[in-house]
Amino acid sequence: MKPIIKIENLVKEFPIRQGFFNKQVGAVYAVNNVTLNIYKGETLGLVGESGCGKSTAGRCIIGLEKATSGKIFFNDVDLTKLNRKNLRKLRTKMQIIFQNPFSSLNPRMTVKDILIEPLLINKTFPKKEMQMNVDETLELVGLDRSILNRFPHEFSGGQRQRIGIARALILKPEFIVADEPVSALDVSIQAQIINLLEDLKKELNLTYLFISHDLSVVKQVSNRVAVMYLGEIVEVSEVEELYNKPKHPYTEALLSAVPVPDPMNDTSKRIILKGDIPSPANPPEGCKFNTRCPKVMDICYKVHPQLNKLNSNCSVRCHLY
Repeated sequence: MKPIIKIENLVKEFPIRQGFFNKQVGAVYAVNNVTLNIYKGETLGLVGESGCGKSTAGRCIIGLEKATSGKIFFNDVDLTKLNRKNLRKLRTKMQIIFQNPFSSLNPRMTVKDILIEPLLINKTFPKKEMQMNVDETLELVGLDRSILNRFPHEFSGGQRQRIGIARALILKPEFIVADEPVSALDVSIQAQIINLLEDLKKELNLTYLFISHDLSVVKQVSNRVAVMYLGEIVEVSEVEELYNKPKHPYTEALLSAVPVPDPMNDTSKRIILKGDIPSPANPPEGCKFNTRCPKVMDICYKVHPQLNKLNSNCSVRCHLY
């Protein structure tokens, strides 16, 4: 199957500057040598602890952050080599749903202005068709056109996120980065938004990169899952295989922390990781997980493991394999 998004050796570093002359004294590697494929029509879940680089990777893919190095292909077009004009045309096919629906919507703009603005900027529809497109998109996300003249502060969190989803859909994209789209919502509302995203995927033939730290949500929506630790992909697998037979020790620890419906009768073993995540500005030598890994070996302190393909469905970055 042909990937709609192909990422090769993606690196994003943020410089650390000090002193009167603002001299660079180091760098934080938020995303470090990530290679990943996202296939048309699938939902790829991207999971990991806070600060591991998930959101930065998603923002680099759609161009909100400029990659330090590496290549990003969208339908075989290398986005890193496009000039600003051509990139702007292509970016209408790639959109993002932000984590916080309140801070991502302009409080001084009405819903109508928020949804029409992308159409005006990109000039993708004649002006006489814009209102019809706005009405159709609102209906897709379960909102009535009577809200068009209201402001974001007049809505609940779930309604605001629906407006954010409508803004992402208004340009008819093929690929959407969903950056923790339900983490700021109540649990009951989370289910509604997840079901909405699933329905939209089937109806509009969308492809998602679903970024989240909630493994239960990721299991429900994803076809494949990529696990990220300190800027690196440590495991990629089909969702059933990853949840039933995790390979990487970090993945095992993450899954053991997922709450269960009946904790009194839960016989599964909890894996408690000791210590804190190392600084991305000064990661350990060898395997980056060696400071916390319960299965650490001598080689882990010396040699950095490669992401090895175990079978057609699973790749893992670990010296155990």
